[in-house]
Amino acid sequence: MIELGGNIRLEGFEDAEKGSLVIIKKIVGNYVRNMQQNHKFKSLELMMKNKVNFSAKLELENKKIESKIENKNVFFGLNGVLKDVSEQLGE
Repeated sequence: MIELGGNIRLEGFEDAEKGSLVIIKKIVGNYVRNMQQNHKFKSLELMMKNKVNFSAKLELENKKIESKIENKNVFFGLNGVLKDVSEQLGE
């Protein structure tokens, strides 16, 4: 498990190449930054299984949001699951 900033956890991303991990962290960081502007952010868990199944669990002060998506591309899968979470927040 990889922790970013104490309240963001990435599971299943440990085997990603170093260059890919930098891009993954930037994608996550951009979405989290946007979410924090309008919501009281508690935690975010992102999981990747078999490099095609992605899920996200976002916990806010007064709300919990979950999303799942399948995609063979790590970046598109991660972006897709985070985009779905953002859309559920109304952003």
